[in-house]
Amino acid sequence: MGRSKKLSSYSGGFPPWLASLMIILLLFSCFILSYWHSVSSLTVHLSSVRYSGRLSPLSDVLKFTVEVEVENKGLLPVNVKNLTAKLYLEDIELGYLEPVSDFAVPAGSKTSLNTTLRLTVSNLDAEAVAKIVSALMKGELKLRVEGYMTVPFLLLDLRINFNSTSVVVL
Repeated sequence: MGRSKKLSSYSGGFPPWLASLMIILLLFSCFILSYWHSVSSLTVHLSSVRYSGRLSPLSDVLKFTVEVEVENKGLLPVNVKNLTAKLYLEDIELGYLEPVSDFAVPAGSKTSLNTTLRLTVSNLDAEAVAKIVSALMKGELKLRVEGYMTVPFLLLDLRINFNSTSVVVL
């Protein structure tokens, strides 16, 4: 007769620990999806190309300063380990841009990066040199940048490819 019932906070349905775990998993999934959206929405465009001169007076290597703009249309900032790219004028491969390492792209904004292109004229045939000179004389270059960015994602490094064409006025 003197027995008392033990009161319990668990009254059936989901145990509290399971409900908490489900909420944590849901929030983690939302974060992962938002970050993935930010990473996959990164775009790369050329902003400007400036002739910087020769490496030395007797060199056939021309140096150009190239401004690349990386845009993040996502909701979260993205850290990029490196950006590697080739630059093309029409169908002529001009060369590799010097890689850019360790930069951040804030959410919903753009980051401008300066890098260098070293164009070795002796590696080009006469037709390619004529096309380059003609484009430079016009003062307008239709350039294509093609490459990839390495972005850390949890324990992985994601390789995000890009390919974009820009008209750059000199």
